[in-house]
Parts: sequence; structure tokens; C-alpha cells
Amino acid sequence: MKNRTRRNEGIDRPQLLHCRTDAHRPASRAGTVKTSRAKTWLAPRPGAKNLGREQPVLPEAECGDRSRCMTEMPFEVRLALQDLMTDYCYAVDALTRIDDLLDVFTEDAVADFSAIGLPLMNDRGEIKKFFDAVFADMSHHAHYITNFRPVSYDGDQAAMTAYVIGLGRSRDGNSVEVHVCYGFECVRRQGGWRCRHYTITPMLPLPASLDEIHGEH
Repeated sequence: MKNRTRRNEGIDRPQLLHCRTDAHRPASRAGTVKTSRAKTWLAPRPGAKNLGREQPVLPEAECGDRSRCMTEMPFEVRLALQDLMTDYCYAVDALTRIDDLLDVFTEDAVADFSAIGLPLMNDRGEIKKFFDAVFADMSHHAHYITNFRPVSYDGDQAAMTAYVIGLGRSRDGNSVEVHVCYGFECVRRQGGWRCRHYTITPMLPLPASLDEIHGEH
């Protein structure tokens, strides 16, 4: 597809080919990707000088599997989900705020930790039982969450993933460090967004101390 130019105050500028936010996204059939954010990257015109303002448009293959590419999501929804995941980390790290932790979830929420060798929990009651035991065993927690990525959005349902480094020290002196990915599938309720399905998947090999500390819960 040939680039078309438009004239603005005597300066030819390239047609916008791709709209991007902070992650690689494939182009649509029309050659553009809709976004609710204003930031755009321009494809350089053939033979045009690089004035330091142009950014290369990465090919669709850079994004890999389409299902893992960042999806379009309203900015306020994205912030709400990021806040929800961050609130969860703060509650886990406090080691005392079980009510705040449970408030992140719907009543029928599923928390699936099976990918890291821990339980699958099928409602708030089972989530509470697990974390009551964790809080009793641990003296310190620190969870660092980043790389938020919208996965899906459909009105009152949305999903997001994030990378997490989790650190902990148990009361018997054992310590643990994990590098994992959190997945939150959320629904909009009267009080805001809540997580109804939560998964943890490993990104690096898991330490033996994880099972030693939490394996019997």
C-alpha cells in the first residue's frame, strides 16, 4: 500500500499507518489500529530524512500470537483493573488485611494457583482459608507488580495480566522469591470492578522453598 501525504503549512507529512500505545499491536485490515489514547507512531516515507521524530513501525510478527497482544480498553477501565491488582498486592503484603483482600474478589471467585503447585480455590471462603494460613506463617511479604497488559474488554467484563516479583519470609526463617504472571478476569459490579477468576503462572523456575512454606495449605 503506497503512502499518501497531506499538505500542512507547506510541509508534507506521511499518512498515519499504525496507532500504538505502549505495546506492539497488529494492524487492522484498513492499516490502522483504533485506540483511545492520543499517542501515535509514524511510518517514515521512503527516502525521507530522519529528524528524530519518526519511529519504525514494527511488523505484525513482533507481537506474536494475536491473543497475547494488547487489546483496546477504555483508559478508565484499564486504570481500575490496575488499581484492583495493586490493591490485592498491598493486602497480601500487609499480612493482616484479609477483608481488604477478599474485597478484591466476587463471592464466587475462582483463584487457581495450581500452575505453581498451590491450591485451586472455588469461592471467597476457600480463598480466605488459604490466606489465613499464609498470613499466620509469614513474617514479611513484598510483591512488586508491573507490565500491566489489557487482554480483553467487553462492556462489563475485562481481563488484564501483569508481571509480579513476589518475596516472602516465613516465621521459621525460610525465604521465597518467585517471578510470576498474574491473570485477573474481572466483572463490573455496583461497587466497581471485582475479580472473578485469578490465575498465577510461573515465568521462571519455582524455588523449592515455595512448597516448603505454602505446600500444605
